[in-house]
Amino acid sequence: CDGHAEYDASDAGLIDVARNERLFAGEGDIDLAGILGAVPDGVMLSVEVPKRTLAATVDAAGRARRGLETTERLLASVGRSRS
Repeated sequence: CDGHAEYDASDAGLIDVARNERLFAGEGDIDLAGILGAVPDGVMLSVEVPKRTLAATVDAAGRARRGLETTERLLASVGRSRS
């Protein structure tokens, strides 16, 4: 998942973001491309993006589609595919 550079660093703030409001790849400030570039080829990755506010308006299939699309864009940006 992605996240904002500025955030509530209190225990309650961190717990809330971790459980409820993570961001899809490319929607935040974390250098996910740099991190992914350090991961060896062949390592399995998973996408986990709990986003309670989005779940109130977008069904599970729509959220899954968005997760797939944003992750595929990230993979393409570092010259990888989801094979």
